[in-house]
Amino acid sequence: MKLSPNLSEFQKKVYSILQKVPKGKVVTYAILAKAAGCQSCQAIGGALKRNPFAPQVPCHRVIKSDLSLGGFYGETSGPQIDKKKQLLISEGVRFDEQGRVLKDCLWAGLQEDIELSAIAKTRDSKNAKRVNHEDIWK
Repeated sequence: MKLSPNLSEFQKKVYSILQKVPKGKVVTYAILAKAAGCQSCQAIGGALKRNPFAPQVPCHRVIKSDLSLGGFYGETSGPQIDKKKQLLISEGVRFDEQGRVLKDCLWAGLQEDIELSAIAKTRDSKNAKRVNHEDIWK
Protein backbone atom coordinates (compact mmCIF):
# COMPACT_ATOMS: atom_id res chain seq x y z
CA MET A 1 0.00 0.00 0.00
CA LYS A 2 1.29 3.43 -0.90
CA LEU A 3 1.19 5.77 2.10
CA SER A 4 0.11 9.37 1.61
CA PRO A 5 2.83 12.03 1.67
CA ASN A 6 0.55 14.03 4.02
CA LEU A 7 1.34 11.62 6.83
CA SER A 8 4.06 12.28 9.37
CA GLU A 9 7.10 10.01 9.29
CA PHE A 10 5.91 8.61 12.61
CA GLN A 11 2.49 7.70 11.20
CA LYS A 12 4.09 6.06 8.16
CA LYS A 13 6.33 3.99 10.43
CA VAL A 14 3.45 2.92 12.71
CA TYR A 15 1.16 1.99 9.80
CA SER A 16 3.93 0.10 8.03
CA ILE A 17 4.70 -1.97 11.12
CA LEU A 18 1.01 -2.56 11.85
CA GLN A 19 0.44 -4.05 8.39
CA LYS A 20 2.57 -7.01 9.48
CA VAL A 21 0.06 -8.13 12.13
CA PRO A 22 -1.89 -11.04 10.63
CA LYS A 23 -5.61 -11.70 10.86
CA GLY A 24 -6.51 -13.54 14.03
CA LYS A 25 -3.70 -11.92 16.01
CA VAL A 26 -3.31 -8.69 17.99
CA VAL A 27 -0.51 -6.59 19.46
CA THR A 28 -0.57 -4.15 22.34
CA TYR A 29 -0.07 -0.41 22.10
CA ALA A 30 3.12 -0.91 24.16
CA ILE A 31 4.56 -3.55 21.83
CA LEU A 32 3.72 -1.45 18.77
CA ALA A 33 5.34 1.57 20.44
CA LYS A 34 8.54 -0.40 21.11
CA ALA A 35 8.60 -1.69 17.54
CA ALA A 36 8.27 1.91 16.29
CA GLY A 37 11.05 3.09 18.59
CA CYS A 38 8.62 5.19 20.60
CA GLN A 39 8.20 5.54 24.36
CA SER A 40 4.53 6.56 24.25
CA CYS A 41 1.51 4.31 23.91
CA GLN A 42 -0.58 7.48 23.68
CA ALA A 43 1.36 8.58 20.60
CA ILE A 44 0.57 5.21 19.02
CA GLY A 45 -3.11 5.68 19.90
CA GLY A 46 -3.05 9.14 18.34
CA ALA A 47 -1.57 7.80 15.11
CA LEU A 48 -4.13 4.99 15.00
CA LYS A 49 -7.01 7.40 15.66
CA ARG A 50 -6.01 9.27 12.49
CA ASN A 51 -5.52 6.11 10.39
CA PRO A 52 -6.98 6.92 6.94
CA PHE A 53 -6.27 3.41 5.63
CA ALA A 54 -8.43 1.23 7.89
CA PRO A 55 -9.00 -1.67 7.57
CA GLN A 56 -6.01 -2.23 5.22
CA VAL A 57 -3.86 -0.83 8.03
CA PRO A 58 -5.57 -2.85 10.77
CA CYS A 59 -5.69 -0.51 13.76
CA HIS A 60 -8.42 -2.75 15.21
CA ARG A 61 -5.66 -5.32 15.92
CA VAL A 62 -4.09 -3.13 18.61
CA ILE A 63 -5.22 -3.61 22.21
CA LYS A 64 -4.24 -2.54 25.71
CA SER A 65 -1.59 -4.40 27.70
CA ASP A 66 -4.28 -5.73 30.06
CA LEU A 67 -5.76 -7.45 26.96
CA SER A 68 -8.85 -5.23 26.93
CA LEU A 69 -9.83 -3.60 23.66
CA GLY A 70 -8.64 -0.05 24.29
CA GLY A 71 -9.91 2.52 21.79
CA PHE A 72 -11.15 2.57 18.23
CA TYR A 73 -11.59 5.66 16.05
CA GLY A 74 -10.99 7.81 19.10
CA GLU A 75 -13.70 6.17 21.20
CA THR A 76 -13.25 3.94 24.24
CA SER A 77 -16.85 2.73 24.57
CA GLY A 78 -20.03 2.43 22.57
CA PRO A 79 -20.67 1.37 18.97
CA GLN A 80 -17.06 1.83 17.79
CA ILE A 81 -15.74 -0.57 20.43
CA ASP A 82 -18.49 -3.05 19.54
CA LYS A 83 -17.37 -2.73 15.89
CA LYS A 84 -13.72 -3.33 16.88
CA LYS A 85 -14.67 -6.47 18.79
CA GLN A 86 -16.78 -7.77 15.90
CA LEU A 87 -13.92 -7.17 13.44
CA LEU A 88 -11.56 -9.13 15.68
CA ILE A 89 -14.05 -11.97 16.17
CA SER A 90 -14.57 -12.17 12.40
CA GLU A 91 -10.79 -12.62 12.04
CA GLY A 92 -10.64 -15.41 14.62
CA VAL A 93 -9.56 -13.50 17.74
CA ARG A 94 -11.05 -15.09 20.86
CA PHE A 95 -12.15 -13.47 24.11
CA ASP A 96 -12.62 -14.58 27.71
CA GLU A 97 -15.76 -14.09 29.81
CA GLN A 98 -14.63 -10.57 30.81
CA GLY A 99 -14.25 -9.51 27.18
CA ARG A 100 -10.45 -9.60 27.19
CA VAL A 101 -8.47 -11.07 24.31
CA LEU A 102 -7.04 -14.51 25.03
CA LYS A 103 -3.28 -14.42 25.46
CA ASP A 104 -2.66 -16.93 22.68
CA CYS A 105 -4.04 -14.37 20.22
CA LEU A 106 -1.11 -12.03 20.93
CA TRP A 107 1.28 -11.94 17.99
CA ALA A 108 5.00 -12.23 18.74
CA GLY A 109 6.08 -11.30 15.22
CA LEU A 110 7.20 -7.76 16.04
CA GLN A 111 10.13 -8.93 18.15
CA GLU A 112 12.60 -8.35 15.31
CA ASP A 113 11.26 -4.81 14.76
CA ILE A 114 11.69 -4.10 18.47
CA GLU A 115 15.26 -5.38 18.46
CA LEU A 116 16.14 -3.37 15.35
CA SER A 117 14.59 -0.26 16.86
CA ALA A 118 16.61 -0.72 20.05
CA ILE A 119 19.80 -1.24 18.06
CA ALA A 120 19.13 1.89 16.01
CA LYS A 121 18.70 3.91 19.20
CA THR A 122 21.96 2.64 20.67
CA ARG A 123 24.14 2.34 17.55
CA ASP A 124 26.00 5.54 18.40
CA SER A 125 26.93 4.18 21.80
CA LYS A 126 30.33 2.55 22.18
CA ASN A 127 28.68 -0.19 24.23
CA ALA A 128 25.74 -0.85 21.89
CA LYS A 129 24.44 -4.36 22.48
CA ARG A 130 21.60 -6.34 21.00
CA VAL A 131 18.61 -5.97 23.29
CA ASN A 132 16.88 -9.11 24.50
CA HIS A 133 13.10 -8.68 24.59
CA GLU A 134 12.17 -12.30 25.27
CA ASP A 135 10.19 -11.28 28.37
CA ILE A 136 7.70 -9.35 26.20
CA TRP A 137 6.49 -12.58 24.61
CA LYS A 138 5.93 -14.52 27.84
